[in-house]
Amino acid sequence: MTTLSIKIENELKKNAHKIADEIGISLSSLIKMLLRDTVRSGKLYINTKPRYHSESEEGDIKFKNLDEATKYFKELAENDGKMA
Repeated sequence: MTTLSIKIENELKKNAHKIADEIGISLSSLIKMLLRDTVRSGKLYINTKPRYHSESEEGDIKFKNLDEATKYFKELAENDGKMA
């Protein structure tokens, strides 16, 4: 294991931490999941669309409820992002 230090804006960290908290994982786990997905796929996906869209799109994960989504992301974090 190694440590990665990055400088980011306070507001970005605050908002990213809020999202991680909402899905029940640490900010560190969220960043590790992003890095693992980027390395695994060889691509960096950056969404340029509005944050919310009304129709399903290819690749969307659909959950029946918030509990199901929270369970999925907790398991994903516990597996270091290796589920998808």
